[in-house]
Amino acid sequence: MIIGKGTGQPLPTPQGDEAYLAKDRVVGRRGDVVVLLQPGQGATASQLAGLLPVALARVADQPTVQTS
Repeated sequence: MIIGKGTGQPLPTPQGDEAYLAKDRVVGRRGDVVVLLQPGQGATASQLAGLLPVALARVADQPTVQTS
């Protein structure tokens, strides 16, 4: 989470443990899962901040695959 803490401002985290908003990205953590969202053309990182809780919830709820 250094990628968020070093350059971003903390965000409220209703679906995660910590989240940060920077000029060019939004990053959040829920348990061992980290999600990084970067805006594409015509979007800003602040617009993606509202999607971060959804992305964290969806990724964290995915079943893990174990390989041997």
